[in-house]
Amino acid sequence: MARVLLTGATGFVGRAVLRVLNAHRADVCCVVRKGSTARPDGMGQVVETPDLFGETGDWWANTFGDIDMCIHLAWYAEPGKYLTSGRNLDCLSGTLAMAQGAVRAGLRRFVGVGTCFEYDLTQGY
Repeated sequence: MARVLLTGATGFVGRAVLRVLNAHRADVCCVVRKGSTARPDGMGQVVETPDLFGETGDWWANTFGDIDMCIHLAWYAEPGKYLTSGRNLDCLSGTLAMAQGAVRAGLRRFVGVGTCFEYDLTQGY
């Protein structure tokens, strides 16, 4: 069975993805914020970090050492602030470091999931 690293497992979408991974008996490793108490059942191995978007490519390469696939769902999502927050740039640069670490580790699959807010909504659809 594939060993899957999941970010964002404590969020709305992440919890649903975690349930599906567990239903398929995947070997799951979740990266979560240090001190986070919102931990759903079935997280498997847990790797804590003060800020996953502040980690270096080297940290990620080490973390991806025995991982087959990453499903990256984490992002800054504070209600009322996330749409225009400068923290989105931190998430972007942190995700790029994560992807660089994935390449260095020889990770076979990297899935990044976003929302409709990445698109230009000014066209009305």
